[in-house]
Amino acid sequence: MAPRWCAILSRSFFLKTRAVAEEHTSRLKQHSLNMKEKFYQRKGFIPTLITAILIIAIAIITKQFKTLFVPESGNLKIFGGLGILLAIGLLLRWKYVRQILGVIVLLATAGVGFLAFNVNNEFLLSHLILLVSLIVILYFLIVSKSVKCYIDNE
Repeated sequence: MAPRWCAILSRSFFLKTRAVAEEHTSRLKQHSLNMKEKFYQRKGFIPTLITAILIIAIAIITKQFKTLFVPESGNLKIFGGLGILLAIGLLLRWKYVRQILGVIVLLATAGVGFLAFNVNNEFLLSHLILLVSLIVILYFLIVSKSVKCYIDNE
């Protein structure tokens, strides 16, 4: 009788451990499927990409084509190399990059807004275009929940 009892116990233990192992394997497969999810399939990737492209474009345009925004003797550089680095960090979901960029863009928006309304009319159109693009970036960084979800990995 003892061998039969042991056989029943060992069989039930085997079935139980097999079920647990199968459940664990299915969880690992599901996790690996989630890990294989491409970064561009995450919620909020498109607005984050648009924001990063705008930041890089503003950094490059204000550095290379400064005569569009100020006279030849003037100097206007928004973001610079730091903006490109922070835009890449935005796509890579660095921890405080959204808040840092939000502060920088807020200061740049205030500065360009001051320039747009207090400088001669020669650069008014380019200042307004720059101001609108900075406001769009500010909206995506501060107000948009999809960018926040993408950055905060929710």
